[in-house]
Amino acid sequence: MSFAQPTIESGTTNALIYGPSGHGKTTGAGTACSDKDNPDLAVLNTEGGGWQSIAHGLGYVPFVWDIGSRADILQAYKELEAGQHPHIKTVLIDSATDLAKLILD
Repeated sequence: MSFAQPTIESGTTNALIYGPSGHGKTTGAGTACSDKDNPDLAVLNTEGGGWQSIAHGLGYVPFVWDIGSRADILQAYKELEAGQHPHIKTVLIDSATDLAKLILD
């Protein structure tokens, strides 16, 4: 067995951060913002509240979409795909488990 060093061809990286609740996954992902004066992180928030306290700890407020339906997900996707938020470089889904439940419901 051998391991290969991944290459980044498009200049982007996809990551899945998984673990128990309360271990800092969301806060860690929130550090992906490269410009706190002009936040380039968007959050698809399927968990409800909580982002105010996380943003306070990070020192900036990301662009947050509150996702409560499939229509909300589609709207966020359409806006990003259409380039309506050109400053956004990173999209955080918080949380993928809640997003999957929302879609399946």
